[in-house]
Amino acid sequence: MLADIGCYDSGEVIPGPSDEDEAEGRFRLGDGSDSRDIALEPGTYELCAQLGDGAHLAFGDTETITVTVEQ
Repeated sequence: MLADIGCYDSGEVIPGPSDEDEAEGRFRLGDGSDSRDIALEPGTYELCAQLGDGAHLAFGDTETITVTVEQ
């Protein structure tokens, strides 16, 4: 899941995982889970769901939504 940083082009390396990457808006589901809670400050965000392979290369298929987090 990418928050407010757009989606990566197919074949681009998705950085991470690390605490710094989460602070920049890259949240992983690398443990095989299909959902995850992420903490975002109140505001409007564009979230991109994107798959990557074991080498962290982005696949082209993405889904983008806009969400509003309220207090």
